Amino acid sequence: MANRRHDKAASRHGPLPPRRSALNAADKGGRPPADSDGPGTASHFEELADVTLASSVHVATLDRELPAGSHGTVVGVWQGGRAYEVEFVEPFECLVTVPAEGLRS
Repeated sequence: MANRRHDKAASRHGPLPPRRSALNAADKGGRPPADSDGPGTASHFEELADVTLASSVHVATLDRELPAGSHGTVVGVWQGGRAYEVEFVEPFECLVTVPAEGLRS
């Protein structure tokens, strides 16, 4: 009897439409909605992608400057590609969160 009630409720309301977000659209190869500030506004990098720092970044925890042109590896993607966690080995080891516009391939 419980299954019949569940089936009637599902048919009365119908299935829920899939959620559409900028992240889901970009993950499926589509374009994000026009009013989105998500992926598509800058280059999108996958985890473990090799990237180059476009401009120097001050690493506050080490009180050192990471120069433009430093090569690193993406280890985390934040807010659908608006920022990236990047691991650098040279000129010194560090882990830095960099906005998308601060990186190039």
